[in-house]
Amino acid sequence: MAIDCDDNCSSAFNPDQADSDGDGIGDLCDNCVFTFNPDQADANSDGSGDACEFSTSFGGTGAVVGLDVLPNPARNGMIRLRSRNFGARYLSMRSAAGTLVMESSWQELIDIDALAPGIYTIVAHDAEGRPLAHARFVKH
Repeated sequence: MAIDCDDNCSSAFNPDQADSDGDGIGDLCDNCVFTFNPDQADANSDGSGDACEFSTSFGGTGAVVGLDVLPNPARNGMIRLRSRNFGARYLSMRSAAGTLVMESSWQELIDIDALAPGIYTIVAHDAEGRPLAHARFVKH
């Protein structure tokens, strides 16, 4: 167990000291878990670090699609999804282990109270089931 001066996330219990992007900030405290961002800059204060606010398109060349999850990371309550693709018709969510934890029609607000702490991937799909965009989020 790390002492506080060695703890990479002193504001949250994280005995494994996971740091997926190697930036020295523990995953449970990192505002951009999979992108190296040691400064944790967040110019618009939306909870998602500037380093990972970009389109996560699965679309072809020139596609302008994406999915934002706010706040990210989140503790409990509701998360808000924002899609830049108006063709999104339904959602799927998988745990870091790949287990399907949710499928639903498109909705802007999702209650995450029942989810265990961890890293999740949300995918927005079109009416035919093709993935349009994805986003990762962390639940503390």
